[in-house]
Amino acid sequence: MLRKLHEHSCFFIRFFCFISFLIFPISFVFGFTPNFTEYITQEVTQKVISDFPFLTTADTQVVIKNVKLLEKYPFQTATYQIQFNSDGAFLGSGVVRIHFYDRNQRFLDSKTVLIQVKAKTHYIITTRLLKSHEIIKEDDLVSVYNEIYGKPKTVIRDKKNAIGKEAVAILPKGTLLTEHNIRLVPIVKVGSKVCIWYDKNNIIIKLDGVALQDGVIGDTIKVKNLSFSKELEGEVVDSANIKIIYHRN
Repeated sequence: MLRKLHEHSCFFIRFFCFISFLIFPISFVFGFTPNFTEYITQEVTQKVISDFPFLTTADTQVVIKNVKLLEKYPFQTATYQIQFNSDGAFLGSGVVRIHFYDRNQRFLDSKTVLIQVKAKTHYIITTRLLKSHEIIKEDDLVSVYNEIYGKPKTVIRDKKNAIGKEAVAILPKGTLLTEHNIRLVPIVKVGSKVCIWYDKNNIIIKLDGVALQDGVIGDTIKVKNLSFSKELEGEVVDSANIKIIYHRN
């Protein structure tokens, strides 16, 4: 009698395991619980790094606000996948969706997860007040490690990209440097005498002129033709030559 009960018990155990294997993924049968926190953190971090290639994993922080919601995933779940709702830079508060699928890749359910993403990188700020047109020296700058969120895309992140340039306007102490508040030192200054020239029917005509604006090589600036007192626009070729590209009557 005991032997028969034992045989029946073994049969039911084997039958239950077989049915479990058919219904549940093997990882779930043996008590494996998906680590959704780790999965979401890794996926979001990789997206942030793809949006900002200068970042590393150590620069990013992902906080999942309602991860417990994922504890109630469908019991037939075999795989799951993250979906980002934003195509832009993924920083600050946001949401992601986790989709659940069975072993045949049939959709089961999806849940919305609230996240907070922070990322930091190095920025350059001024150590003192810089006057307009003042040449920037290394001692005038310091690197700070700060959050990216809310910062303009034109920020300067390396001192080498600022040293030797000049301030476009007055920059108070602690100013975040961007491509808009510093510039290359103009090789042509307002009031500088220059040679203005243009190509007319393959004939180069050169005239004396004066710069009405500052400019670096490649800039388009206003100049005045001293022979006829006319205002023209031209491209800065070098410190002494302006190629006329527009004539103002």
